[in-house]
Amino acid sequence: MTQAELDDTYLIDVSNLSEKARRLSYEASSLPTHNDLSPYNRPYAKFRVAANNADYPTPSIDVDALNRWSWKGVQDWRWYQTASITPSGYRVPNLRELLIMGTRLPDDAWQTYEGQWRLYRHKSKAMYMTYTSFSRGTYDGDGSISGKNGGFRFNAQDHSIGATSSDADGGYVRGVKDEQ
Repeated sequence: MTQAELDDTYLIDVSNLSEKARRLSYEASSLPTHNDLSPYNRPYAKFRVAANNADYPTPSIDVDALNRWSWKGVQDWRWYQTASITPSGYRVPNLRELLIMGTRLPDDAWQTYEGQWRLYRHKSKAMYMTYTSFSRGTYDGDGSISGKNGGFRFNAQDHSIGATSSDADGGYVRGVKDEQ
């Protein structure tokens, strides 16, 4: 497990991976548009993960009088393709970075959010989006793919990951940035 640093961020070092499994280009801002088969869907040798109180936008849970719950402020995959996230200097992770985060970060790196309506209460960890698009389908030239479009989403509650559509299956972002 990767332990939090003094500023509550996490530095993940994958420099021991083969160069064929890593992205060799250092990126100081958002990654270029890419899909799960692209070289941009590889981690840089070292990358920093924002602290667990820096999820963007800040997740919250809405609970109603019938004890139904939903996430508030979630955004879909398409929205994150052009979003400027916080903290400043961080970007939306690619699929492999998010997979590594899901396996290397301790459980407490993923904050549990809670919502309540009177006696009804619900707690859960959030869903996190990637920048990487899903490669299976027909690229339409406008950033969308016919059929199952979108990218991928990580469920921090059960540590599962799956493909999303472009305008449904919302989530939040835990920012990352390459480190030299």
